[in-house]
Amino acid sequence: MATNLNNCTVAGRLTADPVETEFSVKFTIAVNRGKDKNGNDLPAYFLPVQINKKRWFENQRKNVKKGVGIVVQGRAENRASKDSEGKTRNYFFINPDVLYLTETQVNTVVINGNLCAKPEVHKTGNGNVVANLRVACNYTYKNDKDEFVDQPSFLDVTVWGKTAEFAEKYFDKGSAITVEGELTSREYQTKEGDKRTAYGVNGQKISFGGSRKKNDEAPAAKTANAPAKTVEAEDFEINDDYYVVNDDEDLPF
Repeated sequence: MATNLNNCTVAGRLTADPVETEFSVKFTIAVNRGKDKNGNDLPAYFLPVQINKKRWFENQRKNVKKGVGIVVQGRAENRASKDSEGKTRNYFFINPDVLYLTETQVNTVVINGNLCAKPEVHKTGNGNVVANLRVACNYTYKNDKDEFVDQPSFLDVTVWGKTAEFAEKYFDKGSAITVEGELTSREYQTKEGDKRTAYGVNGQKISFGGSRKKNDEAPAAKTANAPAKTVEAEDFEINDDYYVVNDDEDLPF
């Protein structure tokens, strides 16, 4: 069985001062995406961070403020909880193991898990081939009773071109997969006109995370690389059952 992996490093600037709650500290990092082919600034990715308050020290409280540059190293997670009315609320965040101040801009993620369904492959309005993947990544920890607890996250991955075709041909529901890319955020509207934010992974490389079926004919190279691609809003065909992540909207799992 392939070992699950979920590592990400993100560096950008805080959009506002951190918010402290009873158990955690929350803030959002804006990650610069550079310029498009016409020299115009691309909209930044806005990625939420949540750290356990026990690991939030006084020097961080003094120095981590709106506008400062920061590096966050940890894992990407999504969680569900019940509100006061008993409704399920879902949210995405980066759970950091390490954070420190910097002026660097970085956005990398490597995940290894299992596909929740067969890759969904289609063409966008621009004629680009795209595959939507949902990867289940498990995180195991010890609770207060010294028991091992599995805590899965379900991460949406988008891959393009030859990489999308590679995913369609060689991966299926349950397949172990490794993805390298960047974390993304994107705003959109639901059919009802409500604004939502979708988070996911723009996959730039995928490879087999475990053994394949004996009758599969695999290419000589077990890894597919995608060229660096600027992801624009018009590249997406909105599917409310897939691009669903926010505090007030249910995830499809």
